[in-house]
Amino acid sequence: MLLGVGVVGVFVLAGGLVGGFLNLPSLLITLGGTIAAGCLAFPASKIADLLRRIGEVLADKPGLATPQEIARLSAVYRVGGVPRLEDAERSIRSPFLKFGVGLVVDAYDRSVIEEWMSAEIGRSRARFESHQRILRTLVKLAPAFGLVGTIIGLVMMFRSLADPSQMGPAVSMALLTTLYGVLLANLILLPLSAHLRERSEEDLSEMEAILDGVLMIHEAVNPKLIARRLASGEAVASPAGGNGQPQAAPRQAGPGGDRGYAPARA
Repeated sequence: MLLGVGVVGVFVLAGGLVGGFLNLPSLLITLGGTIAAGCLAFPASKIADLLRRIGEVLADKPGLATPQEIARLSAVYRVGGVPRLEDAERSIRSPFLKFGVGLVVDAYDRSVIEEWMSAEIGRSRARFESHQRILRTLVKLAPAFGLVGTIIGLVMMFRSLADPSQMGPAVSMALLTTLYGVLLANLILLPLSAHLRERSEEDLSEMEAILDGVLMIHEAVNPKLIARRLASGEAVASPAGGNGQPQAAPRQAGPGGDRGYAPARA
């Protein structure tokens, strides 16, 4: 996206036409109209969430968790049981992995762990789909408001036929609004939508892998086997029967309890 903007900028600068391609009324019609229509089409909370997500993706934050980290937690659980796993839980940086490990520490059944973590994955998927709907709408709106600016410019031109000196700015506005709309849609919004879609698919795959890893921690699967399965993308095996270690009674807490997990915004 930045490369595309740079290429267009180089062509404009090479022609010495920077001033000729800048038109504040055209920019206000295209950009302002697109933003205003988007705010009318979607709740402010969803747009704010999209902006947060764009910031996260552009900042290129690291992944949620690694197979090695999940395997390490399994080794801790097999050796030290629930008390050691609870100590290790405090150092987990991934909120989703911390949520799942907390359910294991609280001795919830496998089916409950799978149900609650799957529900969070579903909420994240719905959140990402909401982002795509907003961006697809903006992609359609930008050229439409470019056309609105073109019509306004043509009207101004026809009204100034008696004064040829006023026709140039009107024609410039008519053409530049269309240009701004096309560039906004195809050089910024469409690439951004594709980038977010790819990153969202990666994040959902990682969340699925974390779910499989937590279930294998719950069943005390061999850490080396966990790392190999997660690295290769294999599905989690059926319950292995655990390791026979005693577990603490479940605490009185709902999904996530006091784990500090922030559910995905729908």
